[in-house]
Amino acid sequence: MRRKALLLLGLFVLAVLAEGCIGEGKEGQGYTVKVVKNGQALKEYTLSDLKKFKMVEFTVDGKVQEGPALEDLLKGFSYQKVTLIGVNGEMELTKNQVKEVILDFTHRGTVKMASKSIPKSEWIKDIYEIKLG
Repeated sequence: MRRKALLLLGLFVLAVLAEGCIGEGKEGQGYTVKVVKNGQALKEYTLSDLKKFKMVEFTVDGKVQEGPALEDLLKGFSYQKVTLIGVNGEMELTKNQVKEVILDFTHRGTVKMASKSIPKSEWIKDIYEIKLG
């Protein structure tokens, strides 16, 4: 009986924790992507801001990728290179590569990079900073 109660309590705690993580991701509460240059934040996009941009759609490995073009987010900013920073690392892109990248909306309420020319295994996930150089 005691084991069963502990198991149920453990499952309840996991469910509460998962709901907190999943619920926050679905709504994107608090999630932002900052555009930074020389250590100074130039712009901060919320998920709602990103959804206002024109959506670009293409398919990679049979899965539809959809989101705003990175180039559109960076209009009005001066840069020679861009570094995308996310939970799984960072990637430096040239100006030409920027033209081929979108920020695909994830089911977690974040964005990841997507590109037809960059291998999927190298894509940066849960991007939280775009550094301009």
